[in-house]
Amino acid sequence: MAVDDYTTVDKVEIDELIELTVKGEYFMQCTPIEHYTIEGLKEISEKAKKNNLVMTISEEHSNFYQGVLICLIQRNDVKGCIEYI
Repeated sequence: MAVDDYTTVDKVEIDELIELTVKGEYFMQCTPIEHYTIEGLKEISEKAKKNNLVMTISEEHSNFYQGVLICLIQRNDVKGCIEYI
């Protein structure tokens, strides 16, 4: 079943999002953009840069989510996941 409303997806705190990406259990971590304010997005961007992460913003149409996602990827994994970006 597709998620078509960001309110049905739990919000991940910024530090937790960064930590999950740095730990690298998955090659990218994604979360709905609607969970964050402009200031929150700036904070994510700054912390991503400090932790050698790449931040992407993209439209998603899949069985995972229908909407705009922020994705964080470890910089050394970017080449391996270009097809998903």
